[in-house]
Order: sequence, then structure tokens, then C-alpha cells
Amino acid sequence: MDILFNPSILLRKPEIGPDGKSKQDPAALHKACQQFEAILLGSMFKEMQATVPTDGVADSGDDNAMQTYQSLMDQQVASQLAQTQSVGIADAIYRQLVPPGQKSEAQDPPSR
Repeated sequence: MDILFNPSILLRKPEIGPDGKSKQDPAALHKACQQFEAILLGSMFKEMQATVPTDGVADSGDDNAMQTYQSLMDQQVASQLAQTQSVGIADAIYRQLVPPGQKSEAQDPPSR
């Protein structure tokens, strides 16, 4: 599963409608926050894997295939962790990025 992240959704200013509320879709913002969390966790897993010695009992001889498998597995685990909200990074970012006009209505991220 490829993790596609569009950082522009986090950087653009929210459009304000005539009622004074943001037109920004809270679900899209939360999804972007989850994607960012998945990228962050995937990077963290990659760095943790780099500290594990490659020689020893678990050495299969086909190091390239094992690295590819490990990378794919780390990506999938990171994506699943972000979607299940078990770490909470996406929720914290979401709460920071909700426009001030929506703070009272959207303190909690939209449910999956």
C-alpha cells in the first residue's frame, strides 16, 4: 500500500463561508494528519531497523529480498497504527490545525 501524502492540505488557509465557519472538510484534514502520522511512524521503524545487526541467526542470505519485505511490512504496520489512532500523533496534529471557528464543534477528530 502506497502512502500518498499531500502536504498542501495542511498549509493552505481555510476558506471561510458567509456563516463564519470554515469550508475545510474535517474528514479530509484528519485523513491528511493520519497519512502524515503513517509517514512519521514508517520513518521511525526504518531507523529502528537500521540499528538491528544483520549478521547472525536470522540472516537468510538474500539480504535484498529481506530488506524489501521488511520495508513493506513496516509501511503497512505504520499505516495501520495511524488508522487505528493507537499512537495519537494524527489526533494531536488535527486538534492543532482545526480552524478557530470550528474549535467548539470539532475538538475530537471525525470517527473512522
